[in-house]
Amino acid sequence: MKKSLALLGAAALVMAGSMSAHAADGESVYKGGTVPTCASCHDFGAAESPRVGHPGDWGERLDKSVDELVETVKGGQGAMPPMGHQASDEEIRAAVEYMLGTLE
Repeated sequence: MKKSLALLGAAALVMAGSMSAHAADGESVYKGGTVPTCASCHDFGAAESPRVGHPGDWGERLDKSVDELVETVKGGQGAMPPMGHQASDEEIRAAVEYMLGTLE
């Protein structure tokens, strides 16, 4: 029994480590971390969402901090549903930072 619990605990640690590694990859979160994905709207500007790689689409959003943008994603805005229940704060931050990085 103790051996089974130890193996289960080790498996949980490995899974947690792999999730953290995935969360650090903002592009992966952007392309497949939520349903709908960030990319499904932000690649094409659906529902007036700001497109990645197009600084002119972002307007006043560029004046906001990453923390403010993360909170917007978590709570939703306009046609964008709240994503806070689908991804961790770390994953949302990684996706936001990835998107902002495309604007440089």
